[in-house]
Amino acid sequence: MTDSNNAYKNKRERGRVLRRLGPLGLWMGFVAIGLWLSLYKPLWNDEIYSQTWPVQKQSYREMLTGHIREGNNSPLFYIIQKAVCRIGRYRLVMPKEINWYVIDRPGQVLLRLPANLYMSSALTLMVLFFTRWWGWRWGLYALAVMLSSPMVWRYWAEARPYPLWIFLTVAQALLVLSFVSDQEGKARMGLLMGTHGLMAVTSIFSLAQIGIASAVLWLDRRMKGLRLPAGYWVVTVGAMAICLFYYSRAPKYHFWFDPQHPPWRLMFEALPWQYLTIGGLCAGMTFVFNRQEVSATARWYGLFWALTILAAGGLMGLFVLRAEAPPEGFAVVSRYFLFATPVTLIAVVVFSRQAMRAARSSWARFNIGFFLAGLLLSRFFTTYMEIYGQAFYWI
Repeated sequence: MTDSNNAYKNKRERGRVLRRLGPLGLWMGFVAIGLWLSLYKPLWNDEIYSQTWPVQKQSYREMLTGHIREGNNSPLFYIIQKAVCRIGRYRLVMPKEINWYVIDRPGQVLLRLPANLYMSSALTLMVLFFTRWWGWRWGLYALAVMLSSPMVWRYWAEARPYPLWIFLTVAQALLVLSFVSDQEGKARMGLLMGTHGLMAVTSIFSLAQIGIASAVLWLDRRMKGLRLPAGYWVVTVGAMAICLFYYSRAPKYHFWFDPQHPPWRLMFEALPWQYLTIGGLCAGMTFVFNRQEVSATARWYGLFWALTILAAGGLMGLFVLRAEAPPEGFAVVSRYFLFATPVTLIAVVVFSRQAMRAARSSWARFNIGFFLAGLLLSRFFTTYMEIYGQAFYWI
């Protein structure tokens, strides 16, 4: 009997170890992919400028006080890059002839290591969250949706603030999703407040993201007869004030639109039509035809998603109204609307499941699944052709 109990305990212990190693193995797999991508993507103009000027020539004090010579002068990315370069004793030395691209294998790996860790963490979070919440099938579906995004492949290996922005946006959106699904907890609230603090020193555009998340959570709590803790509002107001501080210190550049990339095309680069179709049609099906079966989670996250899309549209409207004639300044690019991409990817997963649950027969579920798979495969193919055609990676 004792041997049997010991065997049972050993089996349970091995199971615990495997469960703990699973997420770590998944994360390390993503890191390995990111390292491989880094080796085959030369450093390019924006990365070179960020490294040779703000990171290598400016002090931590200048960064923290908003004197970074970039349009987005929020300091977190640059501080981390400077620390990594000091630890790795690395300095990018430019050749005499200035090139748009520079091949420097050690630099490509080291400078992009933080970005690789951010993106790998974002992917791991997506898989683990939906696996634990809805099962492994939805975890794999969330991973497929994430990997079908062109923004993931564009910025997975890039020594710029965008991978950090994606990671923090994924974390914020998943925390909001957990709160509107009645998953309370002081630790989770602390994580959300910490995420808002980090977002405030990552991107000026985080101002809208923090405001939208806070508005949705406040409305959700009010409908439930609850209140957000006072500490949350202190951190939120402080984070938004930090965003405004760095915006006031940021250089004010002129912007214009490339004729080959008009506003509507830029929006579809950040928010591909397949995602909008999946989210929009699934939301429409559940709200119109099976309104009584729509979960509170889908309703509240749908509001969060809609407000984020409106914020991206409002930002585009500002660029359109203030656009000037080239060539002075910079062209408006799709990465300015990057914050809407992770929120939309999560909305695709949420509404896909809602649509499957709302289906009243196995035949209806089959057709919905076929429709979702078709759009997702279309997105994978389009993303592959885009990344290959624009030669992001020199393989």
